[in-house]
Amino acid sequence: MKRKNLPYRKNCEGYFLYKNKYIVAKDTRKGYVVFPGGGVDSKENPKEALIRESMEEAGIVCDNIIKKIGVLRFDWGPDWAKTRKQKKRYSKFRGEEMHFFVGTVKGFVKPKGDPSDAWKGKKYLLITDAIRLIEKTKPFDKEIEKYRIKQLKTLYSLK
Repeated sequence: MKRKNLPYRKNCEGYFLYKNKYIVAKDTRKGYVVFPGGGVDSKENPKEALIRESMEEAGIVCDNIIKKIGVLRFDWGPDWAKTRKQKKRYSKFRGEEMHFFVGTVKGFVKPKGDPSDAWKGKKYLLITDAIRLIEKTKPFDKEIEKYRIKQLKTLYSLK
């Protein structure tokens, strides 16, 4: 089957402000930044998935105002899949249908979910540091360029 005939994986990503100068994010020390989010289950809408994923990964207690700021579809490149989990996804999906949200954090609690998915260590970065880390990966791979540009535009708008 040709990759272009595969569906997109519905996903969500949140940009949560913390104390007006931090963004909830994880510096992977592998050349990229991860924001809370993940796959949308079949019985969820993207906002519900974001709230669930944010609690499971980072123990985020969100405020009640989470605003959707866009949707972007992008295909994964041939070298995208690194882990077993990603390779399985790569065989089923052509890429992501990413739903983007912004909000603020009331606080943090112990993450509720699979302990292996919980973020270890610091859960937020200065917004300027998140921007710098993403910009360090330029030039962006063609397949994810639109995604990285969306991330940067969102972060700049929150500064």
